Amino acid sequence: KVMPILNPASISVNGKSIAGFYPATKVYSYILKTGSAIPVVTAASASQDVVIDVKQASSIPGTVVISLNDNVTSEANTVYISFGTASSNDEFNSTVPGKQWNWVRENSNNWSLSKKTGSLTITSGNGDVILSNNNAENILLQNANTDWTIESKLSFSKIPSAPAQHGGIIAYQDDDNFVKLAYRSPAGRGGFGGQTAQPASGAVELVIEQDGYQKSIASLNMPEIKNNTLVLKLIRKGAVYEAYCSADGKNFKAVGQTQLLLRDVRAGLITCNGVAPLRLGTRPTQQQAAQQIAPVEVSYD
Repeated sequence: KVMPILNPASISVNGKSIAGFYPATKVYSYILKTGSAIPVVTAASASQDVVIDVKQASSIPGTVVISLNDNVTSEANTVYISFGTASSNDEFNSTVPGKQWNWVRENSNNWSLSKKTGSLTITSGNGDVILSNNNAENILLQNANTDWTIESKLSFSKIPSAPAQHGGIIAYQDDDNFVKLAYRSPAGRGGFGGQTAQPASGAVELVIEQDGYQKSIASLNMPEIKNNTLVLKLIRKGAVYEAYCSADGKNFKAVGQTQLLLRDVRAGLITCNGVAPLRLGTRPTQQQAAQQIAPVEVSYD
């Protein structure tokens, strides 16, 4: 049996072949100047039985979706061409976040730029973006549809106490598709029962969600964290995301890495109480989703 060739034979942007083209690459990224015209992408199939459909980007930032489908086996493959503009730092020294930012479900009562000078402080609210619980407030995002490195210093008012309470950084397509690097309770989101003694620090966790299904990729205990202050770093290279953590901002430990296709990516900050883990054989209820959890304040710099 001849296996279908589901990788493109070639891809061109505005008539020019992609530099460094490799058939198995899943994501290519381009940084464009603000106001640039939307590029036109074309792709060629390596097999006469494989049909290619190219859905062009509708704006900049934007993502071109190249779909390859085999007529014989019905197998499919997808390649993204991500167009974006340069992302912007923010030291949070102003009275409002920079113009590059946008809130998802903003609750102005739970964020402040005056509680801690030079930091954005977000108070965790009930809710999360796990599975169908897409109700976390005050997710702060900016366009980040290319390759990048995010680095932020986080200071927590306490160790996250509830199993799903956390704060961290996120690469976000929507509530059902994202990569998240967060500092959370050492008990983990799947733990049952409490701990007899309060640990000295929480844990750092790399999480993905794809089409509403969430998976923990890796977690790292960081006993060297002092005063609940740490630096998180998330690196995007095409479809690959690398996660790191540091207690001092100089010496970083690898948390893990994952691969996920995200389009029209935005990136930024997330702080929430989370949704309580369920025992096997149970279903979430409105009461569980809205349960009162003592909040944590997270200051981002």
